[in-house]
Amino acid sequence: DVYEVQRCDAPARREAMKMITLCDAKTGKPLAPRERVKLLRPHVNEARTMLAVGRHANLVGLRACYVVGLDFVIFEDLVDCGLTLKRCARVLRGDDNNALASDFAAVVAVQMARGLAHVHGRGFTHWDVKPDNTLVELRDERGIGTVRITDFGLARARLDEAQIAELTTSSKATRTPPGDDDDDATAQRNTPSLVAKWYRGCSPAYASPETHAIERRTASLEDQLRGVLEAGDTADEWAWGVTVVEMLAGVRVRSRAEAAATVSSDVAVPPVPNQHPVALDAARATLDAALRCLDDEPSRRPRMRDVVQALSNVHAEDDDDAEDTSATVGADDDDDDHEDDDAETHQNLGVAFFRQLAGSREDFELGRGHLEAALRLATARDGPRSASRARALGSLGDLERDQGRYDRAEALYREALELLDDAADDDAGEVVGTMLNNLGLAVYHSGRTAEATALLERAIAILEAAYGAATTTQDDDDDDEKDSGGAAAAATETAFTRSSSPHPALRRALNDLACALADQGRFDEARPLVERNLAIGEAHLGPEHPTLARDLNNLAGILYHGGDYLKARPLFERAIEIDRQSLGADHPTLGIRFSNLGMMLQEQGLFDEALASHDRALRIFERAFGEVHPNVAIALELGAQILLFEHKLDEAAARARRGLDIRVATLGPTHERVAESHSTIGWIESTRGDFDAAAEAHAAAVRVCEPLEAGNPRKLAARAGFLVNEARRRRAAAAPETEYRDLASEALRLAESCRRSKFEIDAAKELLLRGSQSASS
Repeated sequence: DVYEVQRCDAPARREAMKMITLCDAKTGKPLAPRERVKLLRPHVNEARTMLAVGRHANLVGLRACYVVGLDFVIFEDLVDCGLTLKRCARVLRGDDNNALASDFAAVVAVQMARGLAHVHGRGFTHWDVKPDNTLVELRDERGIGTVRITDFGLARARLDEAQIAELTTSSKATRTPPGDDDDDATAQRNTPSLVAKWYRGCSPAYASPETHAIERRTASLEDQLRGVLEAGDTADEWAWGVTVVEMLAGVRVRSRAEAAATVSSDVAVPPVPNQHPVALDAARATLDAALRCLDDEPSRRPRMRDVVQALSNVHAEDDDDAEDTSATVGADDDDDDHEDDDAETHQNLGVAFFRQLAGSREDFELGRGHLEAALRLATARDGPRSASRARALGSLGDLERDQGRYDRAEALYREALELLDDAADDDAGEVVGTMLNNLGLAVYHSGRTAEATALLERAIAILEAAYGAATTTQDDDDDDEKDSGGAAAAATETAFTRSSSPHPALRRALNDLACALADQGRFDEARPLVERNLAIGEAHLGPEHPTLARDLNNLAGILYHGGDYLKARPLFERAIEIDRQSLGADHPTLGIRFSNLGMMLQEQGLFDEALASHDRALRIFERAFGEVHPNVAIALELGAQILLFEHKLDEAAARARRGLDIRVATLGPTHERVAESHSTIGWIESTRGDFDAAAEAHAAAVRVCEPLEAGNPRKLAARAGFLVNEARRRRAAAAPETEYRDLASEALRLAESCRRSKFEIDAAKELLLRGSQSASS
């Protein structure tokens, strides 16, 4: 939908607002990821192109874009009383003829040429120049005003020889291995997606001969790309020529000869009465330029900048007779003092690429490029210690965190928070609270859970001060459920009791704190946070709201860690169904849900169901993120653990080692999650009877966890795994029973103290049980 809106800030200006709704028109539910991306990507790409092309008096320029809830909103230049060129001709003539008076056609033509010259000067080809993509301002008393070219959906950056060489080389390197497919067939499959970066087709009636030939170039990728290169800007020049002839004669032509025969040399279409006159010389010059643009040989067509120069010289001779010369021939530049908006536009486009699309690594890199541009522009405009610079840093931090680069994210968040401390900003509370929460998550994923907990608690306090504490219909008389286990528990419960606001940022912060506590094994403190958050959501949003899936999933996880599988499973399944309905079956969030369900099924001994659940998560993650992502590593490791239980050791080892490689590549070799991969490999080798290889893997896990705080569950689990392997080695070597029983007892103590190491607990108990049986026999 497109609306006319009034800009509220100074100077007042009307703009066109295009709203792309990312939900189902009938149900109001969010579109499934593939449908959302399919709908959104063309608009985001077009906005990106418009931003790169820049603003000009004869182009519909981008003013701003935002992601607002389930909508993507684009603000563009508004053409007052604007009609498409085809509609304009019919309105002025009062009939169905598409021809404009020759004087008006000349005015339109030079303004179109100015706009296209600007596009070409920025290194782009429009590829879809035609009357329907040309908007004309009609003036009651003076006729035609400003003319703007619109619709940059097919516009692409210009291709060059270096890019052709790089693309053809990389395409050959990534083809299907010999024997798997035919080279020519592979080339055919690769060609469309690669060529589409520079050419996506155009309207056939306005396409140049060389553009039509692109479709027929199927010999190789290089052949098609070279066809795009040869067409390039000359395709726009041809389309401009066809459009000009159509304005003058009212018919569409397909060649220079047809054009020359259709429009006489003296341009016989009479001027419309009572409009300002433009010399017949200008109309003749316009026709001459159009005919030269219809030359079959692209190299002989004049460039748009040369057309502008020629037509501007003719128009300049008659400007003294025109009532409004700027409206008559257009201006080279858009007189605009709102280019500061580009910083926010870059930031919003960057977020759209890595959050709303996020379909490939290229989306993340495009997002990074826009966010870095936003950072540069905000710094230049507002200074190096401004709130706008802080926001840009925070968005870059979000991108790094989404990619698992937690150390980079942490540095960006801390720099942004330092700037926000100095900035006077009406929204500082909301921004600081959200950024503190994001910093807490980065620190949490870096393994410093105690520090993360403190940051998340601070974030909740700030967000609550910013949003207030809304009332809830739920019964708050639950003082008897409070945990009295220490100051930290009291602090989180106090924050929880106050936080009844349904604001999503505050609910998200409460959820993140609960997850951090649960990850430390502090389930008694985490459970009331999740239960109250769920109650607030159900009361304010309804029982099927998409955000409730998160709370249901987390509550189910706490219950199953406490051994209450019967209550946990229906909560997991309800969360999965809500996400399936609201997000679609392939959304990465579903992968997380299936991973969690699989872990519970594994603990219940339902290995077939558990492995199927983890494999489903793996497929979802690989489709969403590619083959190298932390979530892919999680699914691989969980599947490896199940295969270990089933004694399918070769399959388990292959998954575990691939998961380790991914974690080292994405998180770094010292991340605590890497310790989990080392431990899993250690268990596999120990079960295989290769105690030396197992000891090496477990020792690596212990070294990675060494910097963690003393009671960290992963640190305790890593040490317990090392001790169990040593106990197994000694038992296998027929060492005295007391030696391996002491090691197994210490491993059991460590595993039980971290409250979630069921694997280590079971292994230690097995050793102790076998020792007891040996003694009794």
